[in-house]
Amino acid sequence: MKTTVGLVWISSLSLFLSARVTLAQNLFSVDAQGGCIYEYTSSGVRSIYASGINHPSGLAFDSKGELFVANWGGSIIEVTQGRVQTVFATGLSDPIGLVFDSADNLFVGCQGNNSIYEYTPDGVRTTFASGLGDVTYLAFEPKSTPEPTSTLSLLAIGLVGLSFWRRR
Repeated sequence: MKTTVGLVWISSLSLFLSARVTLAQNLFSVDAQGGCIYEYTSSGVRSIYASGINHPSGLAFDSKGELFVANWGGSIIEVTQGRVQTVFATGLSDPIGLVFDSADNLFVGCQGNNSIYEYTPDGVRTTFASGLGDVTYLAFEPKSTPEPTSTLSLLAIGLVGLSFWRRR
């Protein structure tokens, strides 16, 4: 199972790229210009995990280990562990930030219209927040104390500042 345990962002030529580390100590990184997702093993061996994606920009794994990739073509691509690519969502405006909550709802930050959308595992979309300043990356607050499972703490990071929501 691929589960995100760490997160790092790399910038290159003003393009923000995303990377994820899994429990197996593998690193997944985006090559936005080449349209590839690379997987690096803990021993440093690189392989192409997915290719042919229009300007990939963000990565997130769901609880089943499926990889979701945002691309600046306005869609979210799901890549199964068998490396089969399917379109999960379309009609987005420059999606880049992706993060899953504990219920496998996918949150998507879109730079093009400064909004955050929430997708259920079945693909039903609702607007979580809009009118934000340049939404780039999303992250959930680590839980240091027991809270009700219905509590959601989401941090949005953009070029013009930070936003924080807590929903119960």
